[in-house]
Amino acid sequence: MVNGWNDTEEKVRAAMSKAGPDSPLVALFLPRYRADALKGALAGQMATAEVLMRAQPSTAEGQEARAAMESRKQGFEADLKLWSAEALRGAKVFMGGGTEVTEGSDLSSTLRSAAESALVRLFPQFDNADALGWDKVFEKASKGQLEALSSVGYSGEADKHPVCRALLKEVQTGRRGKDLLERLGAGMVSIWLLLTSAGCGRPQACGRCKISLRSVRM
Repeated sequence: MVNGWNDTEEKVRAAMSKAGPDSPLVALFLPRYRADALKGALAGQMATAEVLMRAQPSTAEGQEARAAMESRKQGFEADLKLWSAEALRGAKVFMGGGTEVTEGSDLSSTLRSAAESALVRLFPQFDNADALGWDKVFEKASKGQLEALSSVGYSGEADKHPVCRALLKEVQTGRRGKDLLERLGAGMVSIWLLLTSAGCGRPQACGRCKISLRSVRM
């Protein structure tokens, strides 16, 4: 979050533009709104709260004064609440590339829309593997069942599935097994090994990446 007390909207927009249209960054800009009035109301609220905390009058006059002070404190708090809400209504949300996010009926829904767009930018291929059942894929593949990917709703050839195709591409780069493990994680490498071994008759290892199931199982 960036506020108008420290930066201008132009600076925020320029910084987000510099980040580029593929950046998942999201910036919330809170404009400088009634700065002097907010400062005064905040100071008044804190001062009256301190007085009320210390004052414990026993006379009728003292209790009357305390009630008046309580009323002043509530007035300051009402102003703070009103002006803060107005400042939030003027807030703007920017995506990487400098685009202002205008979707949504309020700030909360606008931020939600921006966050969803940021996730797509951060994980552009997430939809390819967004399915329940990968644990079942591992289980079935470990038993040599060629239809293992049916657990994630796929009925084609294993090496044509987007996830397996991406894994095969990584294997074909010639990377060492250790590098594949660091890049992809043990779970994905295991699934690839199991799927390829189910089709090539090598249940313990895949020669293309020289990793054994024993070495990657958690």
